[in-house]
Amino acid sequence: MRKKHAAIILMILMLLTACSNSGQNPVSEEEARSIDVSKYFPAKPGTTLVYETYGPAGEVVSTSYQVVKQYGSSMLRNEQADLTLAVVDKTKMETDKTLTLESVTVYQVSSQEIRQIHTQNNALNLNPDRQIVSLMNTPSWQADEETKATITGFGKTVSTSIGKFTDCIELHEVTESQKGTRVEKKVYRAPDVGIVRTEVKLPDGKDFTAFTELVEYRVPNGERQNAEKTDENGHSQTENGAAQGTETEYVNQEFGFHLQLPEDWANRYRVKEDHWAQDMVKTIDFSYDPGNGEYYGVFSVLVKKGEMSQEEWNAQGYSEGGWRYIMAKDGYTFSYVPSMEPPAELLDGTHQAELDELSRVINETVSSIFETFQ
Repeated sequence: MRKKHAAIILMILMLLTACSNSGQNPVSEEEARSIDVSKYFPAKPGTTLVYETYGPAGEVVSTSYQVVKQYGSSMLRNEQADLTLAVVDKTKMETDKTLTLESVTVYQVSSQEIRQIHTQNNALNLNPDRQIVSLMNTPSWQADEETKATITGFGKTVSTSIGKFTDCIELHEVTESQKGTRVEKKVYRAPDVGIVRTEVKLPDGKDFTAFTELVEYRVPNGERQNAEKTDENGHSQTENGAAQGTETEYVNQEFGFHLQLPEDWANRYRVKEDHWAQDMVKTIDFSYDPGNGEYYGVFSVLVKKGEMSQEEWNAQGYSEGGWRYIMAKDGYTFSYVPSMEPPAELLDGTHQAELDELSRVINETVSSIFETFQ
């Protein structure tokens, strides 16, 4: 229960979406009036944005999947006004794997302002028609009853985990609640993308620290609009530190092995290194896109320190857990385990094609991949 309360408090902080002065120098009236603020909202319906939110020690505490949609009256129980776009958000809490917060936020977007006019949320007890002015073409404004906002810069270059965004607008906010709590935040918006990074300074803090960051951006044609970042094996990284697989040969330089993947896997798989298996120095998890733009686990490579024969492996009971022996070399023993359970979200009867494709890969393709292990 404490985890759930902490998660809800965190989401309340995330919903504070405007900016303020608090000692920050605003831009001039002429500069502010010259901008078209609508360019700092995602440009196309169907755009998907993935954000990670960080805790005080830099740990990921939630991952938010947002989809921008053209507004239709069926999206909300009560249609409040003419508007342009809605953002459908699903946020998964890393501190409580059972908790997913879902919301629909409706925005009016014009060249003068971006205004949040309606929020429908499954967990937070918020006023659904509370309006927040996220951005205006004026140096400063009152975003809501507790938050003041200021534009403090144009043409900023912002570095994120997926690369650099140029020509960003910098906002600064101060929120002072009726209970006396004060939270300062910087927000950076990129053209045609929207928010790419926020930094927060809590009441006892001296500096701004990363709070929320864009880790993936996909436009409707399926292209991922990420600036490139590579991991230690030379693969492009995306959300959660996963490496985006662009080549059909996977090479792991740390442990000196490679795998040959099917040709149709190019740009459809990801690799993430972890330590989830007991007795293993590393687990290397492969996920695959069956055609819906989402990635689901298909197999993991397990690396154990020390060389063991297959007989020793079996005698110690590793094979009984489904960990399939591959080989031993260079001071390590390698095994793999295919995914056992289909994702629950594909079992609702509306994703049969994706479920069939994922099942084919796990049941027919994975074993042949490990025949190429060297």
